[in-house]
Amino acid sequence: MIPYESQRPDTSGQVLPSPDMSGPWLTVPEAAAYCADKGLSRNIKTVRRWAQRSHAKPENAEVLAHEQDTENGFRYVIERESLDRKIAQELDFEAQRAQADRSAPAPTGADTSGQAPTEYVAELREQTDEDTSAPARTEPDTPVRKLEVATIGDDFLKDQISQKDRQIDELNDQLRRKDEHVSAMLERDKETNILINGLQEALTQSLGIESPTRMQLRARREGDNPTSSDHRDGV
Repeated sequence: MIPYESQRPDTSGQVLPSPDMSGPWLTVPEAAAYCADKGLSRNIKTVRRWAQRSHAKPENAEVLAHEQDTENGFRYVIERESLDRKIAQELDFEAQRAQADRSAPAPTGADTSGQAPTEYVAELREQTDEDTSAPARTEPDTPVRKLEVATIGDDFLKDQISQKDRQIDELNDQLRRKDEHVSAMLERDKETNILINGLQEALTQSLGIESPTRMQLRARREGDNPTSSDHRDGV
């Protein structure tokens, strides 16, 4: 397939002088990107048309263009200085047109004094057709919807974790209270045992009976010193 730029336009046998290639020159894609950097939105097809018309009719050249041979044919290159002038003209025209649209009333007759040039209108129509060639999507964006669901799920999980943390804190408080209750019961049991022992000692002393505690102590002493009991038995 022959590239688009390799289809040379018919110049009717004109012998064109070779331009000065010492300055900066841009290819068509580079020129389109350069226009975008300068604030002028033009696609590659439009910039190529500038170069093609200017090369075919140098007396009415919009930009200074030159054909550069390549392996597959040729390509257009555009002088950057002439492209700057073209960009300035296009931006100035767009500014004037925007100002006229804001200030001028709607036309009521067939007056075409403020009508845009035919070439510029054609370029705008082509750009509009290219921009609207792909149909607009009316369906909801699935990734965005999934992201919202994921966000809601994260919030739900955070809420569940917070509830579990509160439940764990409540259980820890209950265990702490139970431990304190058990400790208090053990302390009361200890005090009760001390009181009972004291009461038994008092009763045995008043009745002249040896208390169980004293009996246990005496039995323990006798078990530790068996000779004392043998001595008493011998006596």
